[in-house]
Amino acid sequence: LRLRLGQAVLGTALTFFHRCRAQWWRAGEAPAPGRTRALALACLFLAAKVEENPQRMRDVLNVAFAIDHGRLLQDSHEYWQLKEQLVRDEQLVLRDIGFDLAAPRVHRALLSCAHALSLPPAVVQLASDA
Repeated sequence: LRLRLGQAVLGTALTFFHRCRAQWWRAGEAPAPGRTRALALACLFLAAKVEENPQRMRDVLNVAFAIDHGRLLQDSHEYWQLKEQLVRDEQLVLRDIGFDLAAPRVHRALLSCAHALSLPPAVVQLASDA
């Protein structure tokens, strides 16, 4: 089971996550231990929407659960708890980033630099697939 997410989604999710971390640092706060992964997942879920590559919440939760536990979600009660938590985390991320959904396309600038440096096509392809 995989999510089909492109570079733009991953870059946007990283940007959101870094902006959240910067906000927490400025406020002298930090997420509770073990919550960082959940907030990163919320950033990924939000970024997929922003980049017009929305993913079903069930798919996102199943992939994350499978990575953590080696199996898919089977208990509907557990699914509903995780779903409610993901919605709350997404709202927290939105508040922390000030509802500013604009994210620069950093990977495009890096690819332009790779071309300007005349890097071999294999290196550029490897970088663009990461």
